[in-house]
Amino acid sequence: MIAVQPGKSYGLTAWVRTSGSLSDGAIGVRGRDGIVKQRKLASQSDYTKVTLDFDAGKESLVQIFTGFWASGKDTWLQLDDIELRLR
Repeated sequence: MIAVQPGKSYGLTAWVRTSGSLSDGAIGVRGRDGIVKQRKLASQSDYTKVTLDFDAGKESLVQIFTGFWASGKDTWLQLDDIELRLR
């Protein structure tokens, strides 16, 4: 979990690369009451910068997550240089 200031705006950036078979993925931020904000991911053969701006709302702790549904195919996702900044 990462400490954030309630009511403040944040920017999340990460570099993402995936297999060509990835068709249904997401990156996001969740708090104690569930998902604060998320963004869909699709296939990215080269590392691509992904950004997600969000408001912490009442949350003081958040968790950054990523995931995907592989649909029975060999699928992978690589994540690098994750950064969270106060806006």
